[in-house]
Amino acid sequence: MLYKEESETEGGYMSYVIGSLKLSLNDESSYYVAVSTNAKNWTRILTEENVSGWRISIFRKQPVMYIKVVGTKAPSKCFKLYKLECPAI
Repeated sequence: MLYKEESETEGGYMSYVIGSLKLSLNDESSYYVAVSTNAKNWTRILTEENVSGWRISIFRKQPVMYIKVVGTKAPSKCFKLYKLECPAI
């Protein structure tokens, strides 16, 4: 379902309402996930340290236009996110 409210549309695009996400890390890493409707104001929804494999997060349903995944620790110079699934509600 698309969520449309004048204050939360950006350039004519509508936000999606999400309440969960699933991502895959092959290597042990630390990271956080933040979401935004305007790419300026970010809300951190998940922080995990020293994890690998499929990670599932369920959080308060909210309109989202942007998802930012930031690696804070990785076994090499690069943080590698292999898959991201984020179903809209």
